[in-house]
Amino acid sequence: MLIPPGWFLLELEAFDPLLRLRWSDQKKMWQLERKVTVGLPPESFRKDTEHDDFIRAREKYVLVASIPAGGLNRQIFDNLRASDLWAQGGWDKVERDLVEAEKVAEEKSWLDFGEEVRFKAADAYEHWKCKTGQTVYLASGK
Repeated sequence: MLIPPGWFLLELEAFDPLLRLRWSDQKKMWQLERKVTVGLPPESFRKDTEHDDFIRAREKYVLVASIPAGGLNRQIFDNLRASDLWAQGGWDKVERDLVEAEKVAEEKSWLDFGEEVRFKAADAYEHWKCKTGQTVYLASGK
């Protein structure tokens, strides 16, 4: 069983006291887990009492991330901050941001479509003018 560095445990405690780090002999990786108030009964989905899922359910934790043995670094805290829904303003803000991003993407899609239609229409018009003899196409020779 590996023992995590003391500095990491101190920063983890300061970051969120409901987080814990546990070594998984099964996966040979660190398991970053968070305490929950309500969990599933471990017997409902696992019979192996040494399985990581069983241990988490028994102790009322959920998996946040699996981290390789040599992967404990400060970047983990940056990743946790970036993915913290409440730090980003909660569900309402995330929903507003998603709706706005979808709106912008749809507007851009329509603008791109309009440009493509204009380009094809201009090309078809030039082709039609050449075909009807209203203009002559001269290749540039480049």
